[in-house]
Amino acid sequence: MAKTTNGRMTRREILRRQQEADERRKRLIKVIAIVVAVVVVIAVVAVVVTKVSEKRRQDAIAGDASAQIKPPNLTADGSAIIADPGAANAALTIDIHEDFQCPICKQAEDAFGSAFDQIVANNQALVRYHIRSFLDVNERNNASSLAAIGATCADTVGKFDSYHDTVYAHQPAVEGTGYTDEQLGTQFAQEAGITGADLTKFQQCYNNRQTSQVVQNMESINLKAGVDGTPAFFANGKSVSLQTLSALTSTDAATVLATFQKAAGLS
Repeated sequence: MAKTTNGRMTRREILRRQQEADERRKRLIKVIAIVVAVVVVIAVVAVVVTKVSEKRRQDAIAGDASAQIKPPNLTADGSAIIADPGAANAALTIDIHEDFQCPICKQAEDAFGSAFDQIVANNQALVRYHIRSFLDVNERNNASSLAAIGATCADTVGKFDSYHDTVYAHQPAVEGTGYTDEQLGTQFAQEAGITGADLTKFQQCYNNRQTSQVVQNMESINLKAGVDGTPAFFANGKSVSLQTLSALTSTDAATVLATFQKAAGLS
């Protein structure tokens, strides 16, 4: 290193080092600029891909606005499907919030579904199913909405209960796998006992997404009501926790009914 006799760097050496430092700074700035540009491009691409995916998802569940229909057992406020309107004057109303892609909802259905079916059959309570579809966002698909469209279309031919149970019976083992149009539009309908002219009517409803607006409104209404998770159960508006139900020593209709009656203050 060139130095003066007293050990200090010469003016030329100082200038050289400053130039080298300037060159290093310029190279660093250039690298940073390239990295930032790449990050920006990746972010833009991610946003575009997300928007395109969301557009495709929305297109897949959207129906012709002029062809929308209202399921016969839709509640007046549009928040649920009544399992059996014959129990409209019952002292007890059971509200069930569920999403067809929710694994815990299936566990609850497996455990208590037959009890609710029996309660409905006996007209012992008005049972309302709030079919939710928010898991589409989490799972990045449209299976919850499409299954809800299938269930509400099944209501138009009087087969909501059996279709509802069939969808849960076939919930994929891997969360997020979803359901296919073939399953929802044909297989599940036939397994639920929809045949002949009713099958044609159901498939027209499903294929044209004629209850898509009902499904979207149902999710919006229930979310605004403060129910942001599934499964959720209420007895005359009072919450019945899944923990309470899971602690029951029996899951027969009488025990389940008594639990909801107690929660509602009817016993």
